[in-house]
Amino acid sequence: MGSSTIYTSLNAPNVITSPSVNCLQWSEDGQVFFTSKSAVYIMTPEHGINFDLESVLKSSVDEDTDDNPLLGWFRTMIAIDKTDACRWTDYSQDWSATSLGSMDISVWAITLSPSQLTLDAGCILAILSSNMDLTLWIAGKNALKGEWKKVYIKWMSFFICGVTTDKLNNFFYLCIDWSSQPNFALSPAPGLDNSFLVCGNRAGTLFECSFQYKISLEYKLTVTDRWILQVAFLKRILVQPLTCIALVAYSTPDGTIGFVRVTQTLRQTAKQTPFTMSTAFEQPVLDTQKGALMALKWVDLPGRLSILAYTRPGTVHLWSPSDPSPFSVSHPTFTTTLYHPPWSGVQTLTLETPKQLSIDSSSLHQSTGMQYISARDALVLCLVDGSFHVVYGIAGVACTVPILDYENVAATDLRTTNVGTAAVAVVDRPRPLESTGCCCF
Repeated sequence: MGSSTIYTSLNAPNVITSPSVNCLQWSEDGQVFFTSKSAVYIMTPEHGINFDLESVLKSSVDEDTDDNPLLGWFRTMIAIDKTDACRWTDYSQDWSATSLGSMDISVWAITLSPSQLTLDAGCILAILSSNMDLTLWIAGKNALKGEWKKVYIKWMSFFICGVTTDKLNNFFYLCIDWSSQPNFALSPAPGLDNSFLVCGNRAGTLFECSFQYKISLEYKLTVTDRWILQVAFLKRILVQPLTCIALVAYSTPDGTIGFVRVTQTLRQTAKQTPFTMSTAFEQPVLDTQKGALMALKWVDLPGRLSILAYTRPGTVHLWSPSDPSPFSVSHPTFTTTLYHPPWSGVQTLTLETPKQLSIDSSSLHQSTGMQYISARDALVLCLVDGSFHVVYGIAGVACTVPILDYENVAATDLRTTNVGTAAVAVVDRPRPLESTGCCCF
């Protein structure tokens, strides 16, 4: 793997971040969202419309040449207002109503909606704070460098008065994810928003909310008696005319992973609900290891069933269903064209610490990036110490079962050692810098 050109190298004023696989995200509007402790930075690449040259940020370790021009960015930010946080102790004096995150409120997680949801055809940003406050934001008149407006604070707070202590956990959100729009194979596509914001809470309940100029609760389902720490919404699959299904994966503190199948049907009657939610999928993940997960993410495989990737300290796990029944609905004239990978069940791979890194590096660090490269059938995993780990055979193209390429067993230049060497060359340091987020455009 040869040297790479660095088109942008920008500094954020706030150096404290929360490393995760969602710390750095691209939106469908072509903007980069970077999460720090006290703010969310929104950066938009310069598209050549030079109406405000003074606001364009250009910085890189490489020189600006005609062959390798630097990329300019517009930047704005959303700061967290700590004075606007919900005071849970005003509603209950029980110990379960306290949160350590309320002492020093910071950004816990963010998720982005699909585009075309706002009046300006933009996306919506959902921010979850360490105080478990959920807020929604949209861009103002100037999405490039202007102010973003708060359009909604946790909708459940309007009904929180008079609630009992044992039900207060229903309002403590711990994880969020926003689904993509389903493809019903209609041309032209209906101008309807069919995406959903999924929230998991302390009471073991999943909430599905929709946003059509105001947020509304569509469905809630109690799936466990434990906290829900991670949630991931699978890209929906068309299984029969006007019907899409998807799986919502969630994890609990003891490492248990469960699924909820969401079936969505497009109807012409506005009075009928557009989707149903059920626990029809009863096949659990047979993982003998215990312990909370550090990352949970669906990996989309072109032309094949998606797999679930999750990490624990020192290991990466890949899960594929043993049969495609959760993704299929019988129909006389329609069949699902997705193929099953040649492997099934849980594949557990043990990570190693690359020799090129410093003494403080370890394979036990937090995962900060997880990207699948379909052309190489490889999953690139990044840890907070800046190390990269390449897993081959996700779809069964490079090899029959997933393997970690520490011994250069795959005939390609995308290898663990080569990626690490390229990272050292990019930052021009004796070792890679700590990584808090990694994503592909």
